[in-house]
Formats: sequence, structure tokens, C-alpha cells
Amino acid sequence: MILLNDFFKILSVEKSGGRHNIAIELNPLHKIFNGHFPGQPVVPGVCMVQMLKEILEHLFGKPFAMKQASQLKFLSILDPNKVRNLDVEISVLKEDADDLKISGTFQKGELIFLKYKGNFVSQL
Repeated sequence: MILLNDFFKILSVEKSGGRHNIAIELNPLHKIFNGHFPGQPVVPGVCMVQMLKEILEHLFGKPFAMKQASQLKFLSILDPNKVRNLDVEISVLKEDADDLKISGTFQKGELIFLKYKGNFVSQL
């Protein structure tokens, strides 16, 4: 399932060296929240990982698959009714033809929802 432009949208992208700052907006009315959870919506962790993958594909213009997650921590509950806009920070630690090693966070100010460090591999 593709989440970009339905579950979330990219509002802006700023790049400085190997660091990307992406502002995103969640869709609190998305059908996923009908089941996760009715009356108490929470962004599923698997959706955050999928969002990270799709943001990388948007940034680099090619499809990726997660190869390894050496760090994958969900630190706070992300309720789209309370936090609709958030920042995604992605730092490219190593890049070659087929492999991308990154670290990244989903956060709103000082509140961190996801910390990730690992590799994505190009699907081209």
C-alpha cells in the first residue's frame, strides 16, 4: 500500500549536505485509523517505517527496500489528532550505487516518535 499523498503528504524538503529535513502532514481521517484504533487513533509503527521508505524514494527518485535496521525505536505514541504536522530528519551516513545507510527521526519539536538507523537497498 502506498501511503504518500493519502496517509501523509510532504509539505517541504530542505537539504544541507547529507542531511534532509522533511516537513510532513498526516491525514487523521485515513481509513487505517478506523481499525487502529477507533476513537483513539495511533499511527502504526509499520506505517512509520513505510513512510520513511517512501520519503527516501521521493528524495532519491528510485524504489527502495529496507535491508537492515540496526536501530528501530518507537519512543512515543503518534496520535494524528494531536500531532498532524511533524518533521522527519534523515542523515545519509553512506551511499553507493545500490545501498543507502541512513539515520532518521520522526519528531515534533523535542518529542521523538521514531528513531531509525540502518540500510535501504535500491530496487532498480
